[in-house]
Amino acid sequence: MADGGRDGSLRLDEVTYTSADGQTVPALFAVPTGRRPRGCIMYQGGFGQTRDQAPDVRNGAATLGLATFTIDPRHIGARGGVDQALAAIKKPETLLSMVLGTVADLRMGLDYLQSRPECHNNVAYLGTSYGAVLGALFAGQDPRLKAVVLTSLGATFKQGILATGAAVKQIPNFPVMVPGAASDPALLAHAASVLGPYDPVKWVGKIAPRPVLLINGRFDPIVTPIEALEVAAATRDPKTVVYFDGGHDPFAPGPDQQRVSSEVAKFLSAELGLPGRS
Repeated sequence: MADGGRDGSLRLDEVTYTSADGQTVPALFAVPTGRRPRGCIMYQGGFGQTRDQAPDVRNGAATLGLATFTIDPRHIGARGGVDQALAAIKKPETLLSMVLGTVADLRMGLDYLQSRPECHNNVAYLGTSYGAVLGALFAGQDPRLKAVVLTSLGATFKQGILATGAAVKQIPNFPVMVPGAASDPALLAHAASVLGPYDPVKWVGKIAPRPVLLINGRFDPIVTPIEALEVAAATRDPKTVVYFDGGHDPFAPGPDQQRVSSEVAKFLSAELGLPGRS
């Protein structure tokens, strides 16, 4: 562990640990110093987001008395660059390897957090988009997570391939999963067969009986309302489902930005037993 400096009232610890397959995983552990932490949250953002991004999430968690732990996913940040990450999602086999490898990294990261006094064995997970895909698989396998927040989560990899293929037509340089599959039925079928067993819709139900909060934007160009409903139907109780007036990023400026943050804070406070909130 190394001193990563400070961010306001947060102490930033640079952490590295070894994953199950021997890879070195870099992580950032942001610990509130103004009050004694009451637990920890593992946070992973969208595709390409590194461990040192999302300061608003870290500071928001700190107001609840939570420390935040974020890793660099495989092929991202200190573990690669944009070109390497884009190359990994071109084929279903390398995309799956990246996803499953990162899930293993997160499970090893939770091993580390269980030893940290700041966490008190009271750990939740928050993931957005790609981070939500990771979270569905992670939480579906690991019962040590006390509560799970998944935002902008699609139902299947096949639908994600089609959505990202369409989005790049409107948003230049948008990361496309398995390029060309949207217009090639044989390639799309192959990708669905490789990735299908790990579709989020097949894993969210395994998180129960731990509570899940699902958040989706009504105008999300990547995850359609029908997909969001499919994920919600597959998630077992106890669950809370929130739809907000916005797009793919639930924390982006917009009419419901404060509402989304409040829903997350209320959920985490209740499920992690944080004092002074309900």
